[in-house]
Amino acid sequence: LLKLMEDEKIVDLLNDKRAIALKLNWNSESAKQFAALYPVNSVPAVFFVGYDGKLRDTITSPFDIVDLFEKTSNALAGNAVSVANFEMTETKKANGRSADIHGNKTCSSNLITKKMNRGKIDKENLLKDAVANENEEDEKSFEEKAKAVQNLREEIRRKRLEEEKLREKLLAQIKADRIEGQIRSNRNAEMTKPEAQISSDPISSSEMNRDLARIQFRFPDGRRQFATFNRNDPLHVLFDYIKPFFPDDCQLKLIELYPRRHFTDVDYEKSLESLDLVPSAVLLIVRTVCIY
Repeated sequence: LLKLMEDEKIVDLLNDKRAIALKLNWNSESAKQFAALYPVNSVPAVFFVGYDGKLRDTITSPFDIVDLFEKTSNALAGNAVSVANFEMTETKKANGRSADIHGNKTCSSNLITKKMNRGKIDKENLLKDAVANENEEDEKSFEEKAKAVQNLREEIRRKRLEEEKLREKLLAQIKADRIEGQIRSNRNAEMTKPEAQISSDPISSSEMNRDLARIQFRFPDGRRQFATFNRNDPLHVLFDYIKPFFPDDCQLKLIELYPRRHFTDVDYEKSLESLDLVPSAVLLIVRTVCIY
């Protein structure tokens, strides 16, 4: 049995599967410990034990190189295993058939070689299938990424068109407001001109309103809202004013159109006067996040 286990093909098979071969003498302490775990009915014998501790197969006399190779191949399929080889010296000497089988190993060499070659071919086929599957997954991943990029580009293009339309609408509205304001200003000037000549009060109405900031809010739906604040009020007062017009989950942003400025958290504590919003300004309300 020892000579069969040391056969070149058996050794190559064990090395290829990263197996561990242990030879235990029957009267040794290690053999007694092994026998306490696995039943040993006869010796010499070969036990195939997986790393999970389960007994996979057992080979007892008479031994044949072909049978040994086949059972070793079957036992090593899957997880690597440990091989325990029990051998009793007296039985080994008395058993002459083991030597006869070893002498006939040349006759069965071709059969073993064919089986080993068949195993190599199977491994090559498995490797080819794995490479083909990997290439197919790479192609699918590339197509998904390309589709995602295309969708992102379309989304960006759509948002740009919406922003351009909104900008044109705001410019037209601002132009109309300017014309309307100019007409109203000229009309008020004509109506108040006699009173200004008669009045002897050294403080004019414009001087009285220097402490105030008249803000026009433009809502996303096109509505306009006018409100007056103190010039020393911080910017967050304006946010407090417009928040009740929107749901609680909305995050708002104020934008001055001319000159175009975006007011952020950094500006919350700055006064309206320091932000050049006195005596009047037009602010666009933009919803950045709003969950309904």
